[in-house]
Amino acid sequence: MVITRNCGSCHQEQLRTYLATYHGQVNTLGYAYTAKCFDCHGSHTIQLVNDPRSSVSGDNRLATCRKCHANATAGFLTFEPRGNANDITHYPYLWITAKFMTLLLVSVFAFF
Repeated sequence: MVITRNCGSCHQEQLRTYLATYHGQVNTLGYAYTAKCFDCHGSHTIQLVNDPRSSVSGDNRLATCRKCHANATAGFLTFEPRGNANDITHYPYLWITAKFMTLLLVSVFAFF
């Protein structure tokens, strides 16, 4: 977590959303074998996402995912690794799903 927290010292919002994901939660629990910032973004060769040399650019993302998920298909890339359920502007489907699930949960508890 030390390196991840070092990245998060500048990229605070990205760290917050990473810690809310599966990879971040498993990492926080102490499992070392899970994706961290540098696994996807690199460490010394970090480029902007729109740079063709970036490991997370559109052309390279599937190969980056396949480093850990060998059978990943193109559909795998539709997953939002750091989706924010509170950000309707960038993640409208995630926001709607989160609100629906909250409403469903409250409704079930209210019914019973």
